[in-house]
Amino acid sequence: AETDWALTVIGYLAKLVLGILG
Repeated sequence: AETDWALTVIGYLAKLVLGILG
């Protein structure tokens, strides 16, 4: 349960980075 928010944040950051690089 504690890792759920972490995966969500990481996924959001990854999406944001890919949006900038892409």
